[in-house]
Amino acid sequence: MKGLQKLKKTLGKQKSQIAEVGHFDNKHHFIGDTISIASVSLLNQLGTDKIPARPYMEVALKSPVFVKAYNKSVMRIAKNDSTIAKELPKLARLLRDIMMGVIQSNPWSKQNSPQTIEKKGFNHPLIETATMVNDIEFRLIKDVGRKRTKGFFGGF
Repeated sequence: MKGLQKLKKTLGKQKSQIAEVGHFDNKHHFIGDTISIASVSLLNQLGTDKIPARPYMEVALKSPVFVKAYNKSVMRIAKNDSTIAKELPKLARLLRDIMMGVIQSNPWSKQNSPQTIEKKGFNHPLIETATMVNDIEFRLIKDVGRKRTKGFFGGF
């Protein structure tokens, strides 16, 4: 219990910050100006009646590599060996890179429909023009009380 109180005290001294990692609503998908990349990301994350869920953000957040790095960062902060301001950018970059890798590794059990495979000429969900991979970015928010960015992303 003593260690938890010390951690709370240490974290309480840190300035509030958050990282947003994902797709933001400022860009349109290659299929036209009617849908944003963030919307396409959301459709793929959750799935629809025609698109199976491909939750690459959730897979990235739960990946052992990210979880281990996150835990180590928290411990460095708790021991006063680092700060949130130093750790957050490293974690955000790592999460972005893991998300990119998840999309590229194609771990989905449900593949594209035969019609989609015929149209694309291959069976690699979320990869058509590399838009979904290359658009993943991160933003660091120093003033957590400000209005959040529009888009589809994970925050931590």
